[in-house]
Amino acid sequence: AGIKGTNFTDFYNATEGTFFIDSGIAQGSSYLGYLGTGTSSASDGGPSNNFNSIMSDNDNSDVILNIWDNSAEQATIPFAYPASGNIKVAGVYKTNDFAISMNGSAVSSDSSGSIDTNQDQFWIGRRPYSANGYLNNSIKKISYYNKRLTNDQLQGLTAW
Repeated sequence: AGIKGTNFTDFYNATEGTFFIDSGIAQGSSYLGYLGTGTSSASDGGPSNNFNSIMSDNDNSDVILNIWDNSAEQATIPFAYPASGNIKVAGVYKTNDFAISMNGSAVSSDSSGSIDTNQDQFWIGRRPYSANGYLNNSIKKISYYNKRLTNDQLQGLTAW
């Protein structure tokens, strides 16, 4: 599912924010999307390689916070999946301030990198930068906060 136009831009904070998802573990191949934002490319109106996303990694063994700006990776912070069950993940984006927590764990962060402030679409259950990469599992809950939550709030939000 996706949200575009003023349905998205009216609530989205381009300079900082927090994504949260309570979901089953991604099933299938690499780079499967849980949720994220993207910038439409000028050529086809579809997503480009400027995005903020919570998704699986290249071999589907980790969940990652993945941030790209100017078609260049700014931050990738991984967490290894649990052996089974659901996951609760919260990730934040802000220039030079990226962080992620999963299932109440200590927060992992990256303190360098820029963000694209021209995001114009929000995707749920797929990668924000291609028409592929569907989650292939259930999503119980998503939340978006238009500010960077504290590390303690990230842990609390993802705790069981």
